Amino acid sequence: EGARIAVLPGTSDAAVEERVQTYMVAGQLPRAADAEIEITRDNTISIGAGTATASRVTVNYPFEFIMLQPVARLVTSSANFGSVLIMPASAMMRNE
Repeated sequence: EGARIAVLPGTSDAAVEERVQTYMVAGQLPRAADAEIEITRDNTISIGAGTATASRVTVNYPFEFIMLQPVARLVTSSANFGSVLIMPASAMMRNE
């Protein structure tokens, strides 16, 4: 589970994606523009004895190892060990 990002009624998916991009850029993630962002708004979460509607924001970030791939290619030029790894992170929060 990642950082908390408020999902408010009437907020467009584009606005949520822009906020996520802003967080990634502020965190100095070099491939922020390549990350895939998924938003699902039809989730439910438990709150006390009841439930509430919720949204889940999932970021699939393409992480690339800085040293592993170049070193592996010194041994075998066709090596794909250490290639891009998609790292998913998600957060779910109540729709407010």
